[in-house]
Formats: sequence, structure tokens, C-alpha cells
Amino acid sequence: MINRIILILLVFLCYASAKAQLQFCDGILGPAIFTEDFGSGTNNGPALSNAVTSYQYVNAAPQDGEYTISRDSGQLGSWFSFPDHTGNNNGKMLIVNAGFNAGQFYRTPINGLCENTPYEFSAWIMNVLDGVQNVCGSTEIPIQVRFEIWDATDTTLLANGTMNPKFADQRPTWIKYGLTFTTSAGQNGIILKMINVGAGGCGNDLAIDDISFNVCGDDVLIATIAGETVVTKCENDPAQSIQLNATVQSGAPSLTAYQWQQSTDGSNFTDISGENSFSLTTPPLNSTTYYRVRIAGALANLSNSSCYSFSQIFEFRNVVVPLAVPRQNPYISCDGELVDLIVDVSPGTTAYWYESPTGGSSIHDDSIDYTTQVDGTYWLKQKILILVVLVILEYP
Repeated sequence: MINRIILILLVFLCYASAKAQLQFCDGILGPAIFTEDFGSGTNNGPALSNAVTSYQYVNAAPQDGEYTISRDSGQLGSWFSFPDHTGNNNGKMLIVNAGFNAGQFYRTPINGLCENTPYEFSAWIMNVLDGVQNVCGSTEIPIQVRFEIWDATDTTLLANGTMNPKFADQRPTWIKYGLTFTTSAGQNGIILKMINVGAGGCGNDLAIDDISFNVCGDDVLIATIAGETVVTKCENDPAQSIQLNATVQSGAPSLTAYQWQQSTDGSNFTDISGENSFSLTTPPLNSTTYYRVRIAGALANLSNSSCYSFSQIFEFRNVVVPLAVPRQNPYISCDGELVDLIVDVSPGTTAYWYESPTGGSSIHDDSIDYTTQVDGTYWLKQKILILVVLVILEYP
């Protein structure tokens, strides 16, 4: 006697279930208002303006009180030979051999700021002295830089901080240092300064790269009322409308002007006209869509990149998962012998076998195969996929 077991796919359902001291922005950084990576190239230079640094430029290994701009930190034999922090091809950095007297490594004005807005200044610094060679021994002078932010007239110090003394490392190590401050009413420009604190001599040799100045925005979470930051819908489910809320997680909750944005790829966002509240109710969604909020201290500042930052991103995900595929169809057995039903499922999914389409308990967990000799209908459920499987036993 021959039994024929046929595996039929009936129904497709879907179940979606090294920073250092000083002070960094405790929210989310907005677009960079100012950056300096010192360019790229195989030759040293060019020299900086005398208004930028008080050190003397040389197109060679710098001695005390001198600097160069190069793609290789190993300008002297006792220094690490190492590329810049940026990681660009032949990217350059500012390399300084600190003078015996305190001097200004770097100075630049930044204009076009917004009043009553928090900002972060940061720079990456490396002690270029090779700690393995230890040519200075116990007389080594560590690198130490003071960071200062002055008003546009260069008469009022707005914020400052000094890094801890940093001795030579066993391997080249870039460390990020930062300083935050908030502009006052009517203030739209500042001056950034990096000043040598350590003495000259053996040591106090450093590289500086990737100087940046950014809005320090609130860390704002976009989530549903239930706290979800991702909502998943399977392709055959009906469209969904979702209420989203923008909630400050950290930072100074003074940035209270909102502009909701949406995107289809999570990278390119467009404004949603008229949506300037802390909450948003989406239209019925049937495709993958991303939402975020552009945040500023006032509505007028939402159009000025020097004034705003962005929230975290919320994702509405429309999931398309291929059907499970039977290894064989039909299955043939002889006189009621056991038959191993096997299906191939999408990577990353887990299969559960049931005897009813809804409710009930799984009769076989976490497996793409199920052995049976009982005719009937079986349902295979995955984390994202439910596959209805009909098993028919035929007796001639």
C-alpha cells in the first residue's frame, strides 16, 4: 500500500513582532559649522596664516617652537610614524614641537552662530613621541593643551578647559578632547584657541587633526506611545497610522522648535509641511518610512544649519519575506510509515509547527522539519512568516 503525502502551501500570513576629560556634548551633535582637517597630499605644507598660529612653519622636521603640516607624524626619529586621524588618502595633520614658552597652536574665528544655542568644540590630539624608545626618560615633558572660547571681540573669555598632562604612549593613540558652551543673547560669533601649557624641551611634541565645531542639540528620542522606535509591518498586513512623540532624553531641553521630516531611505530627509509640534500622527503607512525631527531654539533658527540638530531616527519597516519552500512535493510513504516534512525558510527566521491556524501550542519548535504519519493540516509559523501547510494522506 502506498501513502501519498502532499505538502501544499495554502496561506501566507505575517507576524511582525576614547574620549578624554574636559566636557563633551551630552546630547546629539548637529551639522558641523566649522571643520579643519589640514587637507591632503604627499608634500608638507602649506603654512598657516600668522593669525592662526604663533609657531614658525618649517618644511622639514620641526624643532622647539616650530610646526609643519604633513601626512606622516614621524618627522623626527624619536616620533611615531603614523597617518592622520581623518583616514583620508594622504590626509595631513598639524604637527607641533612645542616651544619653551607658552604659545598659541591654533586660532580661528567662527561667525554666523545663533544666540542662546549650545555648541561643542572638539579636536583630536596625539602625543607623537615614541614611548617605546623613551629617549627622554624621566625628563620627558608631557603634552598639555588649554582650549579657550572667546567672544568675537577677543576680549571676553566664554569657556575654557585644559587637558591633563599626556605622556608618550607605547603605540600611537589619537584622543578626542572637547569643550562646550552656550551663546548668549545677541552673540553670533566666537574665537577658538588652542594654547600650549607645557614647557619646551624633551617631549611636548604633538599632532592635531579634525578640529570641529558643532551645534550641541538635545538627545531627542522619536517613539510611539508604547515606546517603540521601530515598528514592523508585513507586506500583506493593512496600512498603519502611528502617533509619534519627540522626547528629550538628555541635553538642555531649551531647543523647543521642531520640524518633522520623513525619508524613504533613512538618509535623505524632506520636511513635512506644517508639522512643528512635539508629536506627529502619520498617514496610513504601507511602505518603509523613516521619521526624525530637526530641532532648534526658535522657529526662525530651523532654517539655519548653524542653529539646529537632529533627533534619533524612527523606522516604520515594511517587511517582505519569501514563502517557505518544501524540499519535496508530494511526499510519498508506504503503509503509514513516518514522513519527514521539510521546508526551507528565510535566513534568520525560526520555525514553529502547529495543528491549527490560530491559538493552540506549538507541536514542534525551532525546526524546519516535522515528522508525522497522521493526516491533517499543519501550520508552520516563523518569527516573521506564517506558512500554512496541508498534509494529505491518501490510501488506494
